[in-house]
Amino acid sequence: MKPDWDKTGDCPALLDGEVHVWLAHVPSARAHLNELAALLSSDERERAARFRFEPHRERSQIARGLLRSLLARYTQSEAETLCFAYNQYGKPELRSCDVFFNTSHSGDYVALGFTRAGAVGVDIEQIRGEMSRHEAIARRYFAPGEQRQLASRPESERATAFFHLWTCKEAFVKARGDGLFSGLDQFETALDGSRVVSIGGVPASGWWMSSLPEVPNYAGAVVVNTSACRPRFWKWK
Repeated sequence: MKPDWDKTGDCPALLDGEVHVWLAHVPSARAHLNELAALLSSDERERAARFRFEPHRERSQIARGLLRSLLARYTQSEAETLCFAYNQYGKPELRSCDVFFNTSHSGDYVALGFTRAGAVGVDIEQIRGEMSRHEAIARRYFAPGEQRQLASRPESERATAFFHLWTCKEAFVKARGDGLFSGLDQFETALDGSRVVSIGGVPASGWWMSSLPEVPNYAGAVVVNTSACRPRFWKWK
């Protein structure tokens, strides 16, 4: 059964073995921009201010404010006092905390993933652009098995299939935390069943993956470094 978004907007307890993914519609969240921006640290405000265009600045503030707000609930902390550490590739974490998290944003949406089960990666991408460019990216960065999967799809389905594979791959790399273009062709994901098939030519184990529920004209995936996980999906409001 295909998963769907829960629209209750509540923030339930994050149980062991679960991954929670939240989806926020940025244009709707702009009504809360001031309160979300007020949660940010000075360096986060400076980072947002570097964006040239106002919509991008606002999306950065909304995404970071939502991350702080939801982490505060999961960790029973004050959102403004959360202090992030970063690995060499810029992936944030909370030290001395058992909640793993990751965020992604594209177009009008922000996706945020939280779990206690292991390192997590989430990705959402707007489906757009020329298929010729997508195929060139696939030839350069997709594993041979992924290229065959893409080529086997009817032409009318290839753009969606490309973004499904791309978000699966990007979510996996984000979960590993070692940089987006770190050997993308060295592991294979599957269109059917949303799973990591192999890593370095060896059958993969210890990685759980799921597509995000449907968002029109978008594709998305979430990956957790664990063998099994129960996903729960919410739309933030």
